[in-house]
Amino acid sequence: MTILKQPFIENNIKGRPYIVVSAKGIANGLSDIPNDGADFGPDTTLNATDPSQTGTPYTQTNGIQEAINYAMQFAPDTLEIHLTSGEFTVNQGIVFPSTPYPPAIIGRDSGLYSTDIISGNMSSPIFSLTPPVYDLRMEKMSIKAGQNTASYLVDFNQASVETSMRFMLNKIYISSPNPNASSQGALRMDGNEDSYLLNSITNGGMSWQAPGGDFFIKNSILHGGTFQAIYISMDDIVSFGGEYNFYVGAYNSIINISGFFNPSGVSRPLNFWDNNTNYPLHIKMSAIIQYGNTETSIIGGTANKVIWLDLTNSSIQYDGSTSNNIPLWGGGSLAYFKHDNVYLKGITKLPDQSTTAGTTAGTVSMITSIYSPNYTKYIITFSGYENDTTTNQSINFPLPFSSYAIITGNNTGLTISASTTGITITSPNSTTTYSGLVIIEGY
Repeated sequence: MTILKQPFIENNIKGRPYIVVSAKGIANGLSDIPNDGADFGPDTTLNATDPSQTGTPYTQTNGIQEAINYAMQFAPDTLEIHLTSGEFTVNQGIVFPSTPYPPAIIGRDSGLYSTDIISGNMSSPIFSLTPPVYDLRMEKMSIKAGQNTASYLVDFNQASVETSMRFMLNKIYISSPNPNASSQGALRMDGNEDSYLLNSITNGGMSWQAPGGDFFIKNSILHGGTFQAIYISMDDIVSFGGEYNFYVGAYNSIINISGFFNPSGVSRPLNFWDNNTNYPLHIKMSAIIQYGNTETSIIGGTANKVIWLDLTNSSIQYDGSTSNNIPLWGGGSLAYFKHDNVYLKGITKLPDQSTTAGTTAGTVSMITSIYSPNYTKYIITFSGYENDTTTNQSINFPLPFSSYAIITGNNTGLTISASTTGITITSPNSTTTYSGLVIIEGY
């Protein structure tokens, strides 16, 4: 086929800081002129190095890969690649080459995700990169699996060269055909420190593990994933399913979750793990969190004692179909726990709460006012307690002390002793009932 020349395109590029890739062209029957007058598109020759190269064999990426390669000949960090609205069918993975600053790729948002990138029958990711890439920006497009069978539809894995990578994905919709399947995820960002996912939807699992980095997810809809960093911020998030696993980073890690979560159909939606390290994992949740179906607990995680959990100003609701009362915490011991101004619905108890029946009658209820490595205070309420046997009753603390536990107040009339693991109530061996408070402080 004759190569179609477009000499005017080169002059246009020189006069502006962006390259245009069109979804329309002669090759797909959507235009009467090559690439609908844009710089690249479906009429671009495969592996073309110049916008004037059109004709067979045609591009396998609707001109997107050729536009990236063309931009790399100049100062790519000063160029943007603009995608028109419409459907871009790609039959070969689009790869950002190894470079500090590749060109940004920006679609159109005249309608909701009006730039659609749809995969043909291929096993490679729709977008990937050759490490290292230090700064990447993608905006305003939907990326759909089509017949793709890759492990991740967008795979920006740079775990082998982890350093300060600044990636920003804004207004991106990544859709896996079966978001609940473990065989294909939506997005992998491993190794990319100091990066952002904003105003986006990932309809499929995500992996974002950068142990030495910070990352921020805001105003987005997610479907679970695995996350690891020094600082993780998830703000104004809606979840439509999936399980979330958070791991401590290279140092003391902070996870800040605010917004609205609504996962359902998984055994435990939020999991926090300290990786058997000595680094604390600090979790701050100020969110409305609502769950349903078959959870065994709302939050869980490691068996080691380096989890710090702050639920101040949270609303946590469980509307399960099998039970209306499940534990909030299903993991191991906590190092720090705070829960001022928390609203609970359908939750049996907080991890620092317990209620135990008296040997004969009544109850003993425990709760902390503060639980931390440096200071812990338990308030224990006796209500109609009775023990008319000769056997003492021992009750463990929900969360133990580490070194000392001292009784600083007792108006129950009972003889009580305390250890770091719990209390022992000396049997009064009578039918007398006892009520009152016991205060135990220590660390």
